[in-house]
Amino acid sequence: MMNGKLFNFLAYLFILASFLLQGCNSSHVVDNPPPFVEITNGPENGEILNVNYVSFSWIGSDNSIEFKYRLLTLDEDNFPTVYYDWSQYSKTTDATFDNLDESKYRFEVMARSQGQEEGPVTRVFTIDAFRGPTMSFFKTETEMSVGDTTYIDTWLEDVDSLTAVHMVIAFDPDYLQFLGVEKGDFPERENFELITVPNFSDSSVIEEVNTLGKIEINTALLATIYTLPRISITGSGSLLRLKFRALTSGSTKLNYTLIEFQNEAGNTFTGNPPKEGLVIISAK
Repeated sequence: MMNGKLFNFLAYLFILASFLLQGCNSSHVVDNPPPFVEITNGPENGEILNVNYVSFSWIGSDNSIEFKYRLLTLDEDNFPTVYYDWSQYSKTTDATFDNLDESKYRFEVMARSQGQEEGPVTRVFTIDAFRGPTMSFFKTETEMSVGDTTYIDTWLEDVDSLTAVHMVIAFDPDYLQFLGVEKGDFPERENFELITVPNFSDSSVIEEVNTLGKIEINTALLATIYTLPRISITGSGSLLRLKFRALTSGSTKLNYTLIEFQNEAGNTFTGNPPKEGLVIISAK
């Protein structure tokens, strides 16, 4: 006679086998895997590009899948900031970004099918197309709407042993109203103090700037107890943030008409030709 334990074990195997067989043969089970997306073209992870544009292509596992994508900048700590926000879901399978700033980026693409999402699939790359020492604007291309305010940074590029900058920036006061200046994050990150003249909190100074369409700035980097023994700054980053309001729709440029750098030895030099900025203003 079969003992109770063996009987129970055989009964368990029989029930398990019946369940699995029924599951395999059932016509009611639908195989519905999540949508699949794969990047097929674009920079490899960690690639450094010496051009200021990039293109990506991707594919899905079938023709029903829709996609959305975005582009982020990554700071020294790989903390992300939105550079180009999520697109709408569509059947688009490629994207190109022009006039990119010098930065580290992360491209992300998501897939959606029948209410299910997958991703994001990502690529991290760096744009290093602009050689210094010089200055540019961040963003190189800024989009605004009439009435909006935004900051456009004066961006130091590949400076070495820098202690002071004299710059003159031209803008069109028919399109942009200058509102003031704030300290950029590069001196902040390096623990340097910043002295800037003239006093842009003075309304008469702001009024003159907007009358002329000309921003003339002298700024000095001051060492602190946290920077010593360093008395100068080296590298790339935002020196100052210029605040503007958009006045009318259209496109307009920002230009450095003069740049003079001073290093810790007291020598003055001009560096390489600067890069202009573009502002595109849309109607509300």
